[in-house]
Amino acid sequence: DQSEAALPFLLRALEIRMRLNAADAQAREDDSDEDPRDLVRRASDRDKRIHKERNRRRKEQAKEERRRNLEKKKQDEEKRRENRRQELEREKMEAAMTADKDKGKSN
Repeated sequence: DQSEAALPFLLRALEIRMRLNAADAQAREDDSDEDPRDLVRRASDRDKRIHKERNRRRKEQAKEERRRNLEKKKQDEEKRRENRRQELEREKMEAAMTADKDKGKSN
């Protein structure tokens, strides 16, 4: 019950503190003579080399992944063709055996 009574007071104190902090932050921002461009760190030669090497590796990995996917597609297609060829051979054999049986029955 006491905690509920304190809530409006605490909320009011928080609002006042937030308003004062915002005003203080704005005053510091207005008073600042720093150029925002100076706040951003420029990339060093080392950083540039690292970034360049990472990009090169990333591209190589993507290229290798594409090559692997293409190779897998080729292998899958070859398996499909081989299975189809074997299926056709089986059908031919079955047709030949059926034809031989039919010849044997007619004689």
